[in-house]
Amino acid sequence: MADFSVPNSLTEEPFWPEMSKRIRFSWRNDLESIKKFCKEREIRWLYHFTAATNLKSIFHHGIMSRNLLAENEITYHRIDGSKKLYFEHFNYLSISSPNTKMLYRKFAIEKVWVALVVLDIKLLWKLPFFSIPMNSAKRQMRELINQEYERFLGMNGLRSLFANSAIRYKCKVPKSEPTDVQSELIFLDTIPSSFFRHTLLTPVEKTSKDFLSVGNNFGFFESGSRFKYEWKWLAWDEIKTWDPKFSSTAQENYNLRNWNEDWLKNG
Repeated sequence: MADFSVPNSLTEEPFWPEMSKRIRFSWRNDLESIKKFCKEREIRWLYHFTAATNLKSIFHHGIMSRNLLAENEITYHRIDGSKKLYFEHFNYLSISSPNTKMLYRKFAIEKVWVALVVLDIKLLWKLPFFSIPMNSAKRQMRELINQEYERFLGMNGLRSLFANSAIRYKCKVPKSEPTDVQSELIFLDTIPSSFFRHTLLTPVEKTSKDFLSVGNNFGFFESGSRFKYEWKWLAWDEIKTWDPKFSSTAQENYNLRNWNEDWLKNG
């Protein structure tokens, strides 16, 4: 019979209570180091991208896992069908910069009306998380986590998002941004709207059916609402820079910044 008393994998199903305790312990134990790291790197924001039509629900309920949304019979527009690690159970955020590859594909190619919710970095010392330095849907990452999951907990995990100083220097990556644009922070609990700071919306005709279906019930559209967020429309000139093919240099930098296991050796 298998011994479930000691967690040895982040990717085993079901997610063991012991593993959850280990993640929470590592996070709590490293809180001061996490705060210091964020201050030194001038990290201010976290990003959550979603369909704009989900915003009303997110403002009222917070960012919830898909399992909780289903349990509470909350409808939403699902825009990411990838099989990420525990995608149904936890919540995913980007740090300092959104996942521009995904954003461009959803908005420019799949024509999804996309919104970016920008959150205060203080969330990192209020809710437990672990870190994935690349797209967590990739098999390579699952296998590595199975072998050395401790690398991705607490301060070790957060630091792993900024690995490979040589590539960072070559690509001129700002010190506040992770090396791989698809890296992720995975939160175990619902993220309350009190951490939301502002919202960015991709362009859309204000008379469109989608816009009218949400209407002025958006918290940030109501000056008298308890949701007093700043918001703005994103310009197309800004959005097209999300495309890795925007220029030869951008494409080269994007490819170089794709996380590789060898980075663990290079620091």
